[in-house]
Amino acid sequence: MTGISFPAWQPAPQKPVLADDAAQVWFSSLQLPAAKLEQFWQTLSPDERRRAERFHFERDRQGYIAGRGILRELIGAYLAVAPGEVIFAYGTQGKPCLACPQNSGLHFNLSHSHGHAVFAFYWGGEIGVDLEYLRPMPDAVQIASRFFSKQESGVLLALPPEEQQAAFFDCWTRKEAFIKAGGEGLSRPLAEFDVSFGAGEQARLLRIGQDYQPATGWTLRELNLAPGFTGAVCIAGPEVKVNCRSYQSGL
Repeated sequence: MTGISFPAWQPAPQKPVLADDAAQVWFSSLQLPAAKLEQFWQTLSPDERRRAERFHFERDRQGYIAGRGILRELIGAYLAVAPGEVIFAYGTQGKPCLACPQNSGLHFNLSHSHGHAVFAFYWGGEIGVDLEYLRPMPDAVQIASRFFSKQESGVLLALPPEEQQAAFFDCWTRKEAFIKAGGEGLSRPLAEFDVSFGAGEQARLLRIGQDYQPATGWTLRELNLAPGFTGAVCIAGPEVKVNCRSYQSGL
C-alpha cells in the first residue's frame, strides 16, 4: 500500500446518517455470530436464500449471508425501511441497484475478499468499491503487461521488485473501483484508462479513453484497511468527501 493517510475507520453509530455531500464506506469481517447470521437469513429474499444454499462450503455460505445481510441492514437504516423490504435489481453487467424503495437516490456498491467486505454508499451519483487480500502474485508483472495500460505497466516495471506486488494490487483495486462505479464491469478494457499508484502516489484517475487531461469528473480514493488488505473507492463527482465506518456485528 502507498501509506497515503486516509480518514480513520470510526465505529458504527446507532443510527447511520449519510450526508448529501459525502460518500460513506463501511468495512466488516464476514465472520459473524450465529445469532446475527440467523437474523440476516430472515431478511433475505427467496432468490438470495437459494443462492446461499448452492454454496458448497459452509464458510462461503455464511459469508454470503453476512454480506447480503449487512448490505440490507445499512440500506434499511439509511432509508428508514425494514431490511427485508429492500428489493434489488441488476444492471446488464450485474451491478446491483435498488428496485424498492424506488427513486430513493441512493447509490451503493460492495466488494468482498478473504472473509471481509466493504460497502460504499452515496446520494449524489454512481459509486464503485473494490477490496483485495494481498496474496502472493508471482505473475503480477505479466498480468499488468497484458491488461493494464502501457503507462501503468511502465510504472510497475520501474518499481523495485519488492514493491511491485503491493503496487499491482493498488493499481488493480483503483481500476476495479472505477469500472464498478460505471457499471460496465470488464466490458470496459482495463487499458483504456490510467490510474495513479506507487509509493507516495495519491489515488487519482488520470485518463479516460484518449483524453490525457486529468479526469476531474471523478473522485478516486485509497482505502487503508486492515493489515493484509488494500482497497479503493471511486465516486462520480469531483473532490467528494469520504467517511469511513467500521461495522462490528451490528448497528
